[in-house]
Amino acid sequence: MPSLVFEGRRYVQRTHAVECLQCRTRAQSFANRHFVTCRCGAVAVDGGIGPANRVIGRLDCVRDISVWKTEGPRPLTLPQAYLDAHIDALKRRGQN
Repeated sequence: MPSLVFEGRRYVQRTHAVECLQCRTRAQSFANRHFVTCRCGAVAVDGGIGPANRVIGRLDCVRDISVWKTEGPRPLTLPQAYLDAHIDALKRRGQN
């Protein structure tokens, strides 16, 4: 399962989903080789919550709405602002 560290806490991915900013639909992949597109086809996800999951399509139309949580009796959810900043960084990298 994919994981990351944010502010000293380890978060694991619980869902792999995006929202298309063009058609406002959600695409969520539940398993390896489960390729799902939004209604207009601008963005897609694949791979469930496996280590090779991916977001495909136009980065200017995507908002990552995947859920990342800490493990333990009182799990914390990764802030949406962190995911938004990650997508923004990918967009800037693609412009160079």
